[in-house]
Amino acid sequence: DSLIVARGATLTLDAGCRLMFHDKAYMAVYGTLIANGSVQQPIVMSGDRTGNVVASIPFDIMSGQWAGVRFERESKENSLSHTVIANTLNGVKANEAQLTIYNCRLRNSDTYPLAASRSRITAVGCEIADGANGALLLEGGQYDFNHCTLANYFIFAPITGALVQITESTDTEAYFTNSIVYGIGNDLSPTDISGSNIIFRRSLLKSEGKDDDNFIDMLWGKDPMYMLDREKYIFDYRLLDDSPALNAADASLDNRFDMPTMDFYGNPRKSAGAYQ
Repeated sequence: DSLIVARGATLTLDAGCRLMFHDKAYMAVYGTLIANGSVQQPIVMSGDRTGNVVASIPFDIMSGQWAGVRFERESKENSLSHTVIANTLNGVKANEAQLTIYNCRLRNSDTYPLAASRSRITAVGCEIADGANGALLLEGGQYDFNHCTLANYFIFAPITGALVQITESTDTEAYFTNSIVYGIGNDLSPTDISGSNIIFRRSLLKSEGKDDDNFIDMLWGKDPMYMLDREKYIFDYRLLDDSPALNAADASLDNRFDMPTMDFYGNPRKSAGAYQ
C-alpha cells in the first residue's frame, strides 16, 4: 500500500533512510515532510526492485516503478535535503503546497520529475531530469530555482514537451538563476515570456537568443557538456572539464538563500547548474 502523512502530522526522515515503494504505491503529504539527507548519507525514495532487468540494464534506470510523491493542498513547511526521488510514474507533484528542496535529485519519470500547481517552491542545487512529458511543469504559483540543472534525455518514450513548461504564465512568478536548461527538444514553453514575472538570470539555455528584461546576463546556445552517455544508460549531469558552465555562476545571486554553497557531492559550487 502507500504512505500517507496526515494533515497536522510531521514525518522526519533521517540521513541514510531509504524508502522502497511497490508498483503503483505512492507517498501523499497532507502535513509536513522533513527529509534530512547528507552528502555522506543521502535519502533515497525509489522502486522496490533491485538488480538488473536484463543483462547489464539495471532497474535503477527504469521509470514508472512506483507512483511518486504528492504534496497535497495546504501541505506546508516541507523540506528535502540531499534526497533522491527516482524512477516514478508521476514524479513529485505539488498542489498548492510549500516546499524547499536543497541538493536533491528528482529524476526519471513517465510524466514530469517535478510538476507544481499554485505552489511555493524554492529549489537550490537540484537536478530535475528525464521525463516523458518534460522536466518541469509550473501552473501558477511562486518559484525560485538557483543552481539547478534541468535536463531531459528520457529513453523509454518519445519526449512530448519542452524541458520547462509554464502553462499559466500570467499567474506564475518564477526565477531561474545560475541554472542550466538543456536537453532533447525545446528548452522553454511558451517561448515568448515578455512582460511576465518569469526571469532567467546568468543561466545556460539551449536556445540562441539575446538578453532583455526577462533574460539577463545569459549563456545562450551553449552545450553544457554533461558527463552523459545515453547509449550506455549513463545519465550523469555533472560537467566535463571544458564545459562553458564551469565556474560561470554569479556568486552574488546566492546571497538571497540561507544555504551552503556546496553541491550534492560536497564540492564548493561555482558553476552554473547543480554540480561543480
